[in-house]
Amino acid sequence: MNEFEKYFESLLQDEFFQLLWNSLTDGINILDREGNVILANDSFCKLMYREREEIIGHPFTEHYAENLRNQILHMYQRNFRLKQLTPHFTRELILWNDKKVWLEFFNHLFVLPDGESVVLRVVRNLSELKKMEREYEESSDMLRNLATRQQTIREDERTTIAREIHDELGQVLTVLKIQNSLVAKKLNPDQKELISKMKSADNMINQAVDSVQKICSKLRPGILDNLGLVPAIEWQCKEFEKSTGIKCNYELFKGELMLRPQKATAVYRIFQETLTNVARHSEADKINVEFSVSGNNITLKVSDNGKGISDDKIQLNSSLGLIGMKERALMFNGEVEVIGKSGIGTTVSVRFPKKDNRELL
Repeated sequence: MNEFEKYFESLLQDEFFQLLWNSLTDGINILDREGNVILANDSFCKLMYREREEIIGHPFTEHYAENLRNQILHMYQRNFRLKQLTPHFTRELILWNDKKVWLEFFNHLFVLPDGESVVLRVVRNLSELKKMEREYEESSDMLRNLATRQQTIREDERTTIAREIHDELGQVLTVLKIQNSLVAKKLNPDQKELISKMKSADNMINQAVDSVQKICSKLRPGILDNLGLVPAIEWQCKEFEKSTGIKCNYELFKGELMLRPQKATAVYRIFQETLTNVARHSEADKINVEFSVSGNNITLKVSDNGKGISDDKIQLNSSLGLIGMKERALMFNGEVEVIGKSGIGTTVSVRFPKKDNRELL
């Protein structure tokens, strides 16, 4: 290495090159075939918490924890000999002072005029970046858990309100209907005006009963809790066709599917939101609904023959409906994909992984 060292030392005599060499924020070192450090810049010394004299002429593995040294050095020498050094990789390592660091390595093999080879290695410290990524992931998990908790509380509240409306108002309306019927029976046939008013009151009571049932179904359809997700989707398809006039063809999973209540609710609410978007924006007259279980995925697909959603609207962060659907899916490691084709229609695909075999009977 004498000729190479002399060549590099002559370069370092140049003031500009020396300034550049030692001002680079990335650690740079040059290694021989045995893994000994021939040259290193200031940033590399700082990165390894060593003085220059503790680095030059020593194996680079001396900067790592003792139990890692032999393995790393043997791997380096083998790859050097076979000319199979990995050009770029990232690894978490423990330094000689027990400090854990994430390092990014760039290797380049140089062949010198005399046939000898050296490795130029650039080392970048990613510890702060990894720390920020970890904190971001933790905060994202916390926010997602909070959102999941809020959704659970909201669904519980909707269920409670639906039951209270059904029980309290339902009982009151039932009593009114009975009393109205008893009063009507005591009227004389010639009291036509009163009979007409009693019939009108009876019709209003019936309308109120229907309204209570609709409100309760919108808050929390009993069929979802009592019969499960697949019957609830089928019921919603029929209700959608009845209320909007949009033809709804559906093909649903035939087996029995047992999902956690929170996941079943998430799928159902996403389905409801999709139907709402179809009714409001698509200008479609027909939709196809598919709900299937294949491999490790539970898939819900809704396709319409409307005008087709544009890519701009799909990417628009202010589209609260799409954001809400995606957030509900993410709570259970699911994903929502929306594809629109102008003049052809829009397809919304929702995929959830099965948590384990117990979810599918």
